[in-house]
Amino acid sequence: MVKLLRLTTENDLKFEANLDAGIEVTENSQIALQNLTFESTDFSAITIDANNKFVSFSLDRTANEPAYAFLSEALDTKTYKKSNISDLYKDLEAALNSCLEVSGTTGDAFGSFKVLYPNDPDYVYGQVEKVTIIFKLTPVVLWFNYNDTGDRRSWSNLLDPTGATPLFNISNDRLGLPFDIDQDTSNNAINLGNVSLGAGVLATNQYIHHAYSIYPWSKGSGCWMVRIGNLIDNGGAKDTNGFSVGIALSSENDISGIIDEAGDVIPDSLKSFEVRVSRPTDPYEKIISGVTTITGTTPNSVVIANGIANDHILFEKNGTGFSIHILQGTSGGGVSIPIHSHLFTREEMGMNMFPYFSIFGAQADAMIGRPVVTLDAIINPFKLDSIQETNDNMAITGLSQNILGGDNAFESMSQIYSNVIPDLQNALFSDDEVVSEYNPVLRINGSILRALGYDESSYPNNILYNIQRPLTTMNIDDIEPEGGLVQFVLIADGLSVLVNSDNYIVVLDSNPLHSYDASKFDYSNNITIPNSSKAKRGRRLNILATIPVNDNNGFIEFNANELVYIDLDNKYPQIIKNIRLRVLNKNFDEIETNGESVMTLLIKDA
Repeated sequence: MVKLLRLTTENDLKFEANLDAGIEVTENSQIALQNLTFESTDFSAITIDANNKFVSFSLDRTANEPAYAFLSEALDTKTYKKSNISDLYKDLEAALNSCLEVSGTTGDAFGSFKVLYPNDPDYVYGQVEKVTIIFKLTPVVLWFNYNDTGDRRSWSNLLDPTGATPLFNISNDRLGLPFDIDQDTSNNAINLGNVSLGAGVLATNQYIHHAYSIYPWSKGSGCWMVRIGNLIDNGGAKDTNGFSVGIALSSENDISGIIDEAGDVIPDSLKSFEVRVSRPTDPYEKIISGVTTITGTTPNSVVIANGIANDHILFEKNGTGFSIHILQGTSGGGVSIPIHSHLFTREEMGMNMFPYFSIFGAQADAMIGRPVVTLDAIINPFKLDSIQETNDNMAITGLSQNILGGDNAFESMSQIYSNVIPDLQNALFSDDEVVSEYNPVLRINGSILRALGYDESSYPNNILYNIQRPLTTMNIDDIEPEGGLVQFVLIADGLSVLVNSDNYIVVLDSNPLHSYDASKFDYSNNITIPNSSKAKRGRRLNILATIPVNDNNGFIEFNANELVYIDLDNKYPQIIKNIRLRVLNKNFDEIETNGESVMTLLIKDA
C-alpha cells in the first residue's frame, strides 16, 4: 500500500506537520519524494572580491594632453543574490560617482553617474527594462536665472507662472516672494541673481526666509557657491544678522515634507553642512549635523561696493571627498581657507544632498551674492515619466555654463581668485566638436558586466574592459531625441544574469533513514578542501533525495521521473504523527524562498 502526503510551507523550505490521525506504516516501510515546487531567491548573481572589485573612470583619454588620469574605487566585497542584487546596482552607482573629480589632472567639468535598474522602488521617474548606466556632465548654473539669457526662473509654477522651470522651493510661497532678486546684467553680470530680503521684511533669528533646491546636488563632482554680497551690522542681536548657506543630506528624494512638518523652517536635522555668516567682525560659524562651531576665520571683504572681491563660500564635492572653503581675495591670486572636510561613507554616497540658504538680516544689511550650483543633471532620463519634464535636453538646468555668453561663474573671479578656483571647460557645453572629441573611458571587470546583463560575447573574460568611444561619445548637436545632451548611456543587452546552479538536499529530520553523505573532511568544523586528493569522510545522514538544478529564474519544479524509495529505519509498525523536513543547498545551508513551497511524499509499506 502507498500513502500520499502533501506538505506546504512559507518558512524557507522548512516543512513541519502534526498529523492528528497519524499515518500507519508497517515495519521496514519506504519513503520517496514525488515532487517539490518552490521559488528560490537564494542563488548567486556574482561575488565581488579582490579579483574584480575595482571600477575606474577617466573623463577623457584623447582630446586633452596629457590624458586625464583614471580614478578608481572598490566595490563592497560580498556575494550578491537575487534577494540583494539591487544593492549591487546602488553600490556600483556610488563607486562610479566616487571616480569623479575636477582638477588639472582628472577633469575639467562636473558630472555624475546614475545606475537605473528594473523595479527600483525608490526611483521617482518611472522604470527601465534593463540595467542602464548614465553619465552626464553638469554645468555650473545660476540659482535664480538662466545662464544663457539671464531670464529669471520661476519660484512657483502656480503663483509665478511668468518665470520658467524652478530649481528651488522658497518659504512663504503662499504669501509672496520674500526675496528681492537682482536682475542687473551689466558688468559681466556679476550681480545677476543677488538675493536679499524684500523691502519691509524684518530681520529675524529664525530660519523662516529660506530657499532650497528641488533637485539633488550632483552626486559625483559638484559645487555650491555664494559670495557675501553685502554685510552690515544692524545693531541688533548677532543672530538677526547675515545669512546661512548649507547642504542638507537626506535619504528622501524631496525634503519639502520635512521642512513643512517643521513649520516651514529649516530644521536642525537638515543642517548637515552649513556656514553661518553673522556680522562683519564675527568669525564664520560652521554647523555640522546641527552642531555649531566657531571657526578661526573672519570675513575679509563684505561691503557691496567691493562686488566680486568679497569673500566667497564654496562647497565642493570631488568623489567621496567634501569640503567647505572660504575664498578671500588677496594679492597673488587669492587664498582658499578650509573650514570643514568630510569623507562620505558608501551609504552617504547613495543619499541625496540639497543646497539651501536662509537670510536673517534685513534688505539693506545682508545680501547673498550670485548663488551658483551644480545639480544632478540626470532628471527624468528618456522621459520615463511622461508627465514631468526631462533634462535630457538640459531644459531644466540649462545647457550653457557661460553667463550671458561671457565667463562662467568662476572665470569672472579669475583676476582676484585665479589660484583657488577650478579651471572649467565651457566648450563642453557649447561646442559640439569639442565635447564629441572627448573620450570618456569606463573600466569594469567582465564578470560584473555579464552579471549586469551586458553581452557575454563582448565581455567574455574576468578582466578589466575599457568601455570607450563610440559607446561613450557625448554630443550637443545632431543626436537622436532620446540620446540626451552631454551624456553617454550604456544599456545592458539583457536582464541581470542570476545563476542558480546547485544540488539541493532534502533532509527528513523526524525519522531515521538509511542514507549517507561523504562530502566533508571534518564535519565538526564543516571543512571542505578544494581540489584535494584526500579521501573524504562519510556519515549517516537522513537524506531523502537530492535535486540537481541549473536555472536562471529561481522557480524550481521538481517531479521525479522515477521514484526512488529510501528505507525508513523502522523495525516495527508505527504511527507517524509528526513529520519534519528541510531542503538545504549543497553546503547544507538553509535556502531563502519567496511565497509558498509545496512538497509531495509517497510512503510505501513493505
